[in-house]
Amino acid sequence: MSVLHVYPGSFSPPTRGHENIVRKAEKYFGNFFIICSENPNKKPWFTPEECREMWRLYKLPYHIPILTLREFESYMRDLRQRNPNLGIAIIRGLRSEQDMKDEMDVMTLNHRDYGIELFTYMFCDPGYTHISSSAARLLTEFPEISGLGYEPYIHPDIVPILKKRAEELNANAIRTDTDGAPSERLLTAEQVDGPGKVATGL
Repeated sequence: MSVLHVYPGSFSPPTRGHENIVRKAEKYFGNFFIICSENPNKKPWFTPEECREMWRLYKLPYHIPILTLREFESYMRDLRQRNPNLGIAIIRGLRSEQDMKDEMDVMTLNHRDYGIELFTYMFCDPGYTHISSSAARLLTEFPEISGLGYEPYIHPDIVPILKKRAEELNANAIRTDTDGAPSERLLTAEQVDGPGKVATGL
Protein backbone atom coordinates (compact mmCIF):
# COMPACT_ATOMS: atom_id res chain seq x y z
CA MET A 1 0.00 0.00 0.00
CA SER A 2 1.31 3.44 -0.90
CA VAL A 3 1.33 5.98 1.91
CA LEU A 4 1.02 9.76 1.91
CA HIS A 5 2.74 11.50 4.83
CA VAL A 6 1.15 14.57 6.39
CA TYR A 7 2.07 16.94 9.22
CA PRO A 8 -1.21 18.27 10.65
CA GLY A 9 -1.88 20.76 13.40
CA SER A 10 -3.68 23.94 14.33
CA PHE A 11 -0.36 25.87 14.09
CA SER A 12 -1.80 28.97 15.75
CA PRO A 13 0.74 30.34 14.95
CA PRO A 14 3.37 28.12 13.28
CA THR A 15 6.56 28.37 15.33
CA ARG A 16 10.28 27.76 14.95
CA GLY A 17 9.63 24.46 16.72
CA HIS A 18 7.16 23.42 14.03
CA GLU A 19 9.65 24.51 11.40
CA ASN A 20 12.33 22.38 13.06
CA ILE A 21 10.12 19.29 12.76
CA VAL A 22 9.42 20.07 9.09
CA ARG A 23 13.13 20.40 8.29
CA LYS A 24 13.88 17.13 10.08
CA ALA A 25 10.97 15.29 8.43
CA GLU A 26 12.10 16.41 4.99
CA LYS A 27 15.32 14.44 5.44
CA TYR A 28 13.36 11.23 5.98
CA PHE A 29 10.28 11.60 3.83
CA GLY A 30 11.13 14.16 1.17
CA ASN A 31 7.63 15.06 0.04
CA PHE A 32 4.82 15.45 2.56
CA PHE A 33 1.94 17.80 3.29
CA ILE A 34 1.56 20.38 6.04
CA ILE A 35 -2.14 20.43 6.98
CA CYS A 36 -3.62 23.41 8.82
CA SER A 37 -6.55 21.95 10.73
CA GLU A 38 -8.78 22.98 13.61
CA ASN A 39 -8.71 21.54 17.10
CA PRO A 40 -12.24 20.86 18.42
CA ASN A 41 -10.98 21.36 21.97
CA LYS A 42 -9.61 24.85 21.33
CA LYS A 43 -10.73 28.28 20.26
CA PRO A 44 -7.75 29.17 18.05
CA TRP A 45 -6.46 32.67 17.48
CA PHE A 46 -6.22 32.05 13.72
CA THR A 47 -8.22 30.26 11.03
CA PRO A 48 -6.62 27.44 9.00
CA GLU A 49 -6.39 29.85 6.06
CA GLU A 50 -4.51 32.40 8.16
CA CYS A 51 -2.18 29.70 9.49
CA ARG A 52 -1.48 28.53 5.94
CA GLU A 53 -0.39 32.05 4.96
CA MET A 54 1.84 32.36 8.04
CA TRP A 55 3.47 29.01 7.21
CA ARG A 56 4.42 30.40 3.80
CA LEU A 57 6.55 33.06 5.49
CA TYR A 58 9.02 30.34 6.47
CA LYS A 59 9.99 29.77 2.82
CA LEU A 60 9.86 25.99 3.02
CA PRO A 61 10.90 23.84 0.04
CA TYR A 62 8.41 23.93 -2.82
CA HIS A 63 7.83 20.18 -2.62
CA ILE A 64 6.20 20.52 0.82
CA PRO A 65 2.68 21.82 0.07
CA ILE A 66 0.79 23.73 2.77
CA LEU A 67 -2.97 23.15 2.71
CA THR A 68 -5.98 23.66 4.92
CA LEU A 69 -7.79 20.52 5.99
CA ARG A 70 -10.63 21.30 3.59
CA GLU A 71 -8.20 21.65 0.68
CA PHE A 72 -6.45 18.43 1.62
CA GLU A 73 -9.71 16.48 1.87
CA SER A 74 -10.64 17.60 -1.65
CA TYR A 75 -7.19 16.60 -2.89
CA MET A 76 -7.48 13.18 -1.25
CA ARG A 77 -10.86 12.50 -2.82
CA ASP A 78 -9.31 13.00 -6.25
CA LEU A 79 -6.26 10.86 -5.39
CA ARG A 80 -8.31 7.98 -4.03
CA GLN A 81 -10.37 7.82 -7.20
CA ARG A 82 -7.14 6.80 -8.91
CA ASN A 83 -5.65 4.89 -5.97
CA PRO A 84 -8.33 3.57 -3.59
CA ASN A 85 -5.72 1.90 -1.37
CA LEU A 86 -3.75 5.06 -0.68
CA GLY A 87 -3.03 5.37 3.04
CA ILE A 88 -2.16 8.31 5.26
CA ALA A 89 0.64 8.45 7.83
CA ILE A 90 0.75 11.31 10.31
CA ILE A 91 3.99 13.02 11.32
CA ARG A 92 3.99 14.41 14.85
CA GLY A 93 6.57 16.49 16.69
CA LEU A 94 7.54 15.90 20.31
CA ARG A 95 9.21 18.23 22.80
CA SER A 96 9.34 15.88 25.77
CA GLU A 97 8.19 12.55 27.18
CA GLN A 98 5.07 14.30 28.48
CA ASP A 99 4.10 15.13 24.89
CA MET A 100 4.27 11.42 24.09
CA LYS A 101 1.77 10.66 26.84
CA ASP A 102 -0.60 13.30 25.48
CA GLU A 103 -0.32 11.86 21.98
CA MET A 104 -2.58 8.95 22.86
CA ASP A 105 -5.50 11.36 22.48
CA VAL A 106 -4.24 12.39 19.06
CA MET A 107 -3.89 8.79 17.90
CA THR A 108 -7.33 7.85 19.20
CA LEU A 109 -9.01 10.86 17.57
CA ASN A 110 -7.43 10.32 14.17
CA HIS A 111 -8.00 6.58 14.18
CA ARG A 112 -11.64 7.01 15.17
CA ASP A 113 -12.51 9.89 12.82
CA TYR A 114 -10.21 9.22 9.86
CA GLY A 115 -9.17 5.57 10.11
CA ILE A 116 -5.48 6.48 10.33
CA GLU A 117 -3.24 3.78 11.78
CA LEU A 118 0.27 5.01 10.93
CA PHE A 119 2.04 7.63 13.04
CA THR A 120 5.66 8.81 12.96
CA TYR A 121 6.98 10.69 15.98
CA MET A 122 10.01 12.94 15.87
CA PHE A 123 11.69 14.76 18.74
CA CYS A 124 12.57 18.36 18.07
CA ASP A 125 16.17 19.49 18.53
CA PRO A 126 17.12 20.45 22.13
CA GLY A 127 17.00 24.18 21.43
CA TYR A 128 13.29 24.01 20.61
CA THR A 129 11.88 22.10 23.58
CA HIS A 130 10.52 25.28 25.22
CA ILE A 131 8.80 26.59 22.09
CA SER A 132 5.07 26.25 21.47
CA SER A 133 2.28 28.23 19.86
CA SER A 134 0.80 29.01 23.27
CA ALA A 135 4.18 30.32 24.49
CA ALA A 136 4.44 32.57 21.42
CA ARG A 137 0.94 33.92 22.06
CA LEU A 138 1.72 34.48 25.71
CA LEU A 139 4.62 36.75 24.72
CA THR A 140 2.09 39.30 23.46
CA GLU A 141 1.16 39.94 27.09
CA PHE A 142 4.41 39.09 28.85
CA PRO A 143 7.32 39.91 26.49
CA GLU A 144 9.70 39.75 29.44
CA ILE A 145 9.14 35.97 29.63
CA SER A 146 11.79 35.58 26.96
CA GLY A 147 14.79 37.83 27.30
CA LEU A 148 15.48 37.12 23.63
CA GLY A 149 12.13 38.44 22.39
CA TYR A 150 10.00 36.79 19.72
CA GLU A 151 12.72 35.67 17.33
CA PRO A 152 13.43 32.25 18.91
CA TYR A 153 9.71 31.46 18.79
CA ILE A 154 8.29 32.64 15.46
CA HIS A 155 9.23 34.14 12.10
CA PRO A 156 9.70 37.93 12.49
CA ASP A 157 6.96 38.66 9.94
CA ILE A 158 4.47 36.80 12.14
CA VAL A 159 5.14 39.11 15.11
CA PRO A 160 2.95 42.02 13.91
CA ILE A 161 0.21 39.56 12.91
CA LEU A 162 0.28 38.03 16.38
CA LYS A 163 0.26 41.40 18.13
CA LYS A 164 -2.66 42.65 16.05
CA ARG A 165 -4.73 39.56 16.82
CA ALA A 166 -3.94 39.90 20.53
CA GLU A 167 -5.16 43.51 20.43
CA GLU A 168 -8.38 42.40 18.73
CA LEU A 169 -8.98 39.70 21.33
CA ASN A 170 -8.24 42.12 24.13
CA ALA A 171 -10.70 44.67 22.73
CA ASN A 172 -13.35 41.99 22.37
CA ALA A 173 -12.74 40.79 25.93
CA ILE A 174 -13.30 44.31 27.24
CA ARG A 175 -16.52 44.70 25.23
CA THR A 176 -17.90 41.39 26.47
CA ASP A 177 -16.91 41.70 30.12
CA THR A 178 -20.05 40.51 31.89
CA ASP A 179 -19.61 42.71 34.97
CA GLY A 180 -19.00 45.83 32.93
CA ALA A 181 -15.52 46.39 34.32
CA PRO A 182 -12.73 46.73 31.72
CA SER A 183 -10.14 43.98 31.83
CA GLU A 184 -6.70 45.17 32.88
CA ARG A 185 -4.82 42.45 31.03
CA LEU A 186 -4.75 40.78 27.67
CA LEU A 187 -6.22 37.33 27.36
CA THR A 188 -3.51 34.78 28.01
CA ALA A 189 -2.95 31.83 25.73
CA GLU A 190 -4.50 29.51 28.31
CA GLN A 191 -7.64 31.63 28.62
CA VAL A 192 -8.21 31.42 24.88
CA ASP A 193 -7.04 27.92 24.03
CA GLY A 194 -6.94 26.07 27.32
CA PRO A 195 -3.81 24.67 29.02
CA GLY A 196 -1.55 22.00 27.71
CA LYS A 197 -1.30 20.01 24.52
CA VAL A 198 -4.57 18.40 23.50
CA ALA A 199 -5.79 16.27 20.64
CA THR A 200 -5.51 17.67 17.13
CA GLY A 201 -7.53 15.95 14.45
CA LEU A 202 -6.25 15.70 10.92
